[in-house]
Amino acid sequence: MTRAHLHGLAALLLIGGGALFIFTETVAPAVVGFGCTVAAALLLVIAWYRERSKNE
Repeated sequence: MTRAHLHGLAALLLIGGGALFIFTETVAPAVVGFGCTVAAALLLVIAWYRERSKNE
């Protein structure tokens, strides 16, 4: 996947995770939303690492 694809996927995960935080009232969906946020952060790190490795 390209850097743009990874950033797009991370954006979708952040939107989905944020929606779970906002539109739910129970703990379980909030935990899943937090997991989506962590997964998005990992995707951004992977995209950064790939771009850095490519430029070396």
